[in-house]
Amino acid sequence: MTQQDFQKRYQYDTEKDLLGEGGFGKVYKALDTYRHIWVAIKVSEVKPDKNSIRLRKETELVKQLPTHPNIAYYDECHTFSSFTGTFDFGILQYYEEGNLSQLMKRKFLSTEEKCNILKQLLEGIHFLHDNKVIHRDLKPQNILIVKVGNSYIPKITDFGISKELAAENRSMDIENSRMGAGTISYSSPEQLKDKNINKNTDLWSFGVIAFQLFTGKLPFTASKNSTSVSGQQELLEQINLGILPESISSIPEPWQTIIRQCLVPDPSKRVKNCKDCETIISNHQKEENEDQDWNEDEETRIITDVKKDPPFNKKLIIAFVSICIIILASIFIVPAIKSHLPEKNSNETTMVKNRPIGQIVISPTVTRPGQAQPKVKDPVADLNNALYEANIAFNRGNYDEAIKHYKKVKQLDPSDNTGHLKFLSKAKDLMKSSSGNTGAAKYLLQCAKSLQNTTEVNDLLLKYNSLNQNEVTSTGEHQE
Repeated sequence: MTQQDFQKRYQYDTEKDLLGEGGFGKVYKALDTYRHIWVAIKVSEVKPDKNSIRLRKETELVKQLPTHPNIAYYDECHTFSSFTGTFDFGILQYYEEGNLSQLMKRKFLSTEEKCNILKQLLEGIHFLHDNKVIHRDLKPQNILIVKVGNSYIPKITDFGISKELAAENRSMDIENSRMGAGTISYSSPEQLKDKNINKNTDLWSFGVIAFQLFTGKLPFTASKNSTSVSGQQELLEQINLGILPESISSIPEPWQTIIRQCLVPDPSKRVKNCKDCETIISNHQKEENEDQDWNEDEETRIITDVKKDPPFNKKLIIAFVSICIIILASIFIVPAIKSHLPEKNSNETTMVKNRPIGQIVISPTVTRPGQAQPKVKDPVADLNNALYEANIAFNRGNYDEAIKHYKKVKQLDPSDNTGHLKFLSKAKDLMKSSSGNTGAAKYLLQCAKSLQNTTEVNDLLLKYNSLNQNEVTSTGEHQE
């Protein structure tokens, strides 16, 4: 295809249709006038000193891979020269949802959605490693997103600095190179030190992505500007130490265990491969299933025991018969005995209608055979159960379910502010974070307001709206 044919087929404006840009080029949204579909065009300058990581090499590498649902494939690649230089033009599918970084900022993801994304991402990395490819630059910007129904499907892209393992030994270390090194925040210590790397260098990056997806923050950050020399040095020191923030404890299992094992600075002590991570997930699932089966068996046993408990009915019958005997005795036997007794004088107990003054006659309430005893409501137990269910749903990130239970708690105890305070605290943490996840913060503030409309919540919502008005939207978001 000539450059003239290319320009005729793919139509885009270099200013209006820019989707993102990075160290290896720019990405545009273009209309394929032959197929009448939108595509993405990645444009990268060909530099003689970096021929090994040029875009054409990347497209050729991906083209050799079998088809996999979690890999983004190029349709074709063209190279054209002009007075400004030589450029590679890679054509791939246009992803309307953008990349994972954009999705995290735009959409509040449930715990289930986060888990599904991470499982699929792990499958994609496993596929690459099975095909002797180490990515070396995994980060949210290089994970494109497709939405199918209500599910999000991640697709790994940008293989510009990927390395191929030797065919005779898939697990051997390969030489690293500072040329085109990955983003510092997501790169493994051995990669940043320019040491040999193996498969689990990608698992370090996976651990950073998983931590950020659950907490909205990076596990290792510099207190200073990370772009400055001192800031980068501080960040490198934190990465080499591998000390994780306390917020790691808020991440649900099995992901907390996986992240801890992925973010080990020493690659020899780090989790070795994707299969080990998948084993952790499957073992956790088995434990959950066993717990669920045990709970179901216990409930069945309790119900069976209740149904087979005859003493309860016998006691009712005995009590009923005893009361009947007492009533019959008071009607027939007692008057007969009194008729044979001598009359008492005026000094003795005065009788009113055959009943001594001061005697209390109790008319017992009789429970009929087969009649269920009335249930006694325990408001304290109901309150504790509702609060327990609410906290469980909140910790799992199922906030709609949590709201329902916290409202029930509020009905049982109007003075209880547990749900309001939890949502308010979570929203404050997100607003303080540097991840930009303000959409989730607003959602949590609205949840808190639905439980209790306070001045503090309204002030924070006003603050959120003010921040959004002053926020400068970056047009340099990298789709890759």
